[in-house]
Amino acid sequence: MHERFREVVTSNRKKVAGSTGWALAGEVIQLASAGATFVLLARLLGPRGFGEYAGTLALISAFHPFANAGAGHLLVSRVARRPQTFPAVWSSALSTTLVGGVVCTVLVVALRPLLLPRVPVAVLVTLALAQLLFAQTVQLSAHAFQAHDDMRSATRVRALAAATRLTAVALFAVLLGHHTVLTWSAFYLAASAAGAAAAASTVAVRRRPATRLVRPTMADARAGAPFAVGMSSWQVQQDIDKTMLLRAGFAADAGVYAAGHRIIGYLFLPLRAVIVSTYPRFFREGGQSLSAAVRFARRLLVPMVAFSSVLAATSFVVLPSATRLLGDGFSDTALVVQALALLPLISVLQYLAGNSLTGAGHVRLRTTLQVGTAGLNVVLNLALIPMLSWRGAVIATYCAEVVLAVSLWTAVAVLLARRRAADLPLAPATA
Repeated sequence: MHERFREVVTSNRKKVAGSTGWALAGEVIQLASAGATFVLLARLLGPRGFGEYAGTLALISAFHPFANAGAGHLLVSRVARRPQTFPAVWSSALSTTLVGGVVCTVLVVALRPLLLPRVPVAVLVTLALAQLLFAQTVQLSAHAFQAHDDMRSATRVRALAAATRLTAVALFAVLLGHHTVLTWSAFYLAASAAGAAAAASTVAVRRRPATRLVRPTMADARAGAPFAVGMSSWQVQQDIDKTMLLRAGFAADAGVYAAGHRIIGYLFLPLRAVIVSTYPRFFREGGQSLSAAVRFARRLLVPMVAFSSVLAATSFVVLPSATRLLGDGFSDTALVVQALALLPLISVLQYLAGNSLTGAGHVRLRTTLQVGTAGLNVVLNLALIPMLSWRGAVIATYCAEVVLAVSLWTAVAVLLARRRAADLPLAPATA
C-alpha cells in the first residue's frame, strides 16, 4: 500500500511538472511573439498612437469575461471533474462565446461617447470584435485542452494565435508607409480571426467533440456569472487606468505607462505558466475541501515568491536600459518599470489565495472582494490621475493590489478557522 501511494504521488508530481513545462513553453513563445509585436507597434505608432491603442484595449478588456459569461472557466471546472461532459459543455461554451462577443461589442460601442469620445468608432468596433469574439474563441479552445490537462495542445493553440499576430504586425510595418491606429486595428482583426479559426479547428481534430451551436441557457449564464464578474473586476483593476489616462487627455503618458505595464506583464509570464497549469488541480483539491486547496497553494508559495522577488530585482537593475528599444518618446518607461516592479510578487499572493477559494467553491466570495477592490482602484484613479498622470495610476494600482491580496488571504483564514471550529468536539458540561 505504501509503495502504491508513493507511485501515485510520484506520478502526480511528474504530471504537474510536465503540464507546467508545456505551459511555460507556451508562455515563452507568447513572450517572444508578444514582445516583438509590442516593440514594433510602439516604434510604428509612437507614444500617442500606442496610448490610444492601449487605452482602447483596456476598456474592451473589462468586457472580455462577459463575452462568454465565464464559459471558459466553467468548462475547466466541469470537465476537470467530469471529463465525459466535454462535448456538451464545449458546444454550450462556444455558442455562448459567439453570441456574447457580438453583444458585448455593441455595448462597448454604445459606451464610447461617455468613456472614449476621441477614439474613432471604426477603431473601437474592429478591436472589440478582435478581442471579444475571436480572441475569446482562442482562449476557450485553450481551456478545452487545459481541462483535460493537455497543456501541450493548449500551448499549440496559444502559440499559433501569437504567431498570427506577429505576422500581422510585420506585414503592417512592411506594406504601409503611414501607420495609424485605425489601419493597425484592421490588421489586428484579420490576425485574430485567423487565430480563432485555427484554434477551433484544432479542438475539432484532437478532441473530436460533436460540436453543435445551441441556445445559451440562463442556468449556464448564472453559473458562469461569478467567474465573469470576477475576471472583469480583475481586468478593470489591471487596465482601466490606461483608459482613464487616455480619457483625461494624457494620450502620450498612456502610451508610456502602458509600455511599462506591459513589460512587467511579460516578466510575469513564467509565473503565469504555473498558475495556468495548476488551475484544474485547484478544482480537484478544492472538491475535497478548502484545506486541501490551501495545502496545494502553500506548496507553490515559496518557489513562486522567490522567483517573483528575483523578477523585482531584475526590473530595477536590468530592464530600464531595455526600454530604449521602444524608440523616441518612451524614455519615462524605465521609471514606470521600476515603479511597478513589485506587482508580480503581489499578484502571486493574490492568485494562490484566489484559486484556493475558487477551487473550493467560494467563487462568489472571491468575486465580491475583487469587485470591491476594482471599485477602489477606479475611485483612486479618478482622484489621482488628473493631478499626477501616470504616477497617480501607479499609486492607485499598488493600493488596490495590496488590499486585494490581504482581503483574499484573510477570507481564506476566516473560512478555515470556521471549519476548524465546526469540527471541534463539544466540551463536557461542568458543574
